[in-house]
Amino acid sequence: MRRRSSPTRGRTERHVAQIDKLTATRYTDGVVVKHARATLLFRSASVATLLGAVAALASGACGSDSSAPAGDDPPIPDASARKDSPSATDTGEPETDAATDADAAAWPTCDAKPTTATTKTIPEIWQANPAVAVQTWVTGVYVTAISGSACTANKACQIFVQTDLSYPSLAAAARHSIKVFISAAAASRFTTVAVGDRVDVLGGAWRYDINAQHELLIQVNTQLPGCAKTTSTGNTLVPLSGLTLTDLTLDKYENTHGPLLVKIASVLGKPDPSPTATFGLFHATDGGLPEAGADAGASIVSLSPFFLPGSTFTGLTPVLTAFSSLTGVFGTFVSSTGTKYLELYPRTAADIVTQ
Repeated sequence: MRRRSSPTRGRTERHVAQIDKLTATRYTDGVVVKHARATLLFRSASVATLLGAVAALASGACGSDSSAPAGDDPPIPDASARKDSPSATDTGEPETDAATDADAAAWPTCDAKPTTATTKTIPEIWQANPAVAVQTWVTGVYVTAISGSACTANKACQIFVQTDLSYPSLAAAARHSIKVFISAAAASRFTTVAVGDRVDVLGGAWRYDINAQHELLIQVNTQLPGCAKTTSTGNTLVPLSGLTLTDLTLDKYENTHGPLLVKIASVLGKPDPSPTATFGLFHATDGGLPEAGADAGASIVSLSPFFLPGSTFTGLTPVLTAFSSLTGVFGTFVSSTGTKYLELYPRTAADIVTQ
């Protein structure tokens, strides 16, 4: 498989596609996403047969990665304009950090709700489903994951939050989770936030439907100033268990559940030799070995290192591996061509338990 050492960079995504007769590899901000041949290899449910099938593969199973929001500020809609109108601020150039802006003193701190903001819970944001960004104040939500394990200044990041520490069922968890999507210019305001924190959050809540995306989120950049204030730390989050990979669907992510913290038991996967590459996941009882097809992004869940420290796997070897359990936040990556990939994001090495 060919590799490129210096990927092409885009505006809201840093992405380059490479296709040959058998394989395709996607590189995004240093995280490599591999696709195997566009076929299905059917096999029995036994692990022994599965091992033989995997040995015949030329490369790892389908995967993707979640660094789509990395890079410069994406466009946001003007409330007085059409959503599909071009954004004058979408220049592809890095934004000046708010700390150096003339009006930096006006940047919110989240010590109190701004008078211009609307107070909503996460379920109420889902219900409202705003088509344009609305300054929204959300209190008392829990941080479940942060890209790279922490936000750093001048680097775009994502923070996943949910309303409660745990949920008794998938139905009970519906519409209780959301992404906070933070630009590089605003990231310095979020560097103290950690997984397990309970926070109050301010940002622009809306249905982000640019470049084929269709995700409800809270966006923060210099056009939509925001913040997060920690009110307690070290809270114990309990992932929703009892699910299988088939429960993690594009429809659930976009329309009913969002980035939910989950735990999936008895999973198989073949890590890539590159510790920054995603790899496909499946159960031993699956009807066929998943490989990349035209719709692979919407049907195969991949394990991504994007929310691990350094966005890198540690301790995995490139052989078929049986995992007792995998814990992480369920999410998606949308490529520049509009293909949507399903992801599971572990936060620490402890989330990845091998047999």
